[in-house]
Amino acid sequence: MMKKILVATALFSLIIFSAAAKVGVGVQGDLFLRSELPSSSDFTFKDGRLKPFVGSSITLASNHTPWVFALQVKPEPWYVGITADNWFVYKAHCRCINYFFFWGISGGMELEDSYGINTGARAGVGVNFFFAKRHLELYAQAAWNPYFGVNLKRGDGDLFFVKPINFPVNLGMRVCF
Repeated sequence: MMKKILVATALFSLIIFSAAAKVGVGVQGDLFLRSELPSSSDFTFKDGRLKPFVGSSITLASNHTPWVFALQVKPEPWYVGITADNWFVYKAHCRCINYFFFWGISGGMELEDSYGINTGARAGVGVNFFFAKRHLELYAQAAWNPYFGVNLKRGDGDLFFVKPINFPVNLGMRVCF
């Protein structure tokens, strides 16, 4: 029940914020390519493979600021994350196609299995396409997002962790008001 209240509160906050400003609100699909939890002392992978992580996000952008925000949700196990990206380079390739470079921060928490929290830095690149007199935006972006955190697992495992290999890839759309 608490998880549903948390998600509903976050969604309600995004809706209220978007009603108060000229923004673009949308959804995106998330694919994260990341390593398993490395040992906090030597950064080696436990099984030597990259593991995909799939989720979805609600995004919020404004023409008045270079910041773009996303709220990620993954149901099994429950994970909630947030990103804030600053598009410090935003250039037009042609009339309706733009490209951008960004830096940002991320944070999140797992609410079921490990009860962990994490934070990290982001750097990436993307492209967006506008349609319907710039009211519909389609975009794709990729980032490098290394992060660290505290893992409060019920079993054995590292209390602190570092994930230097984490590459989120996002495809999405926003409706711009």
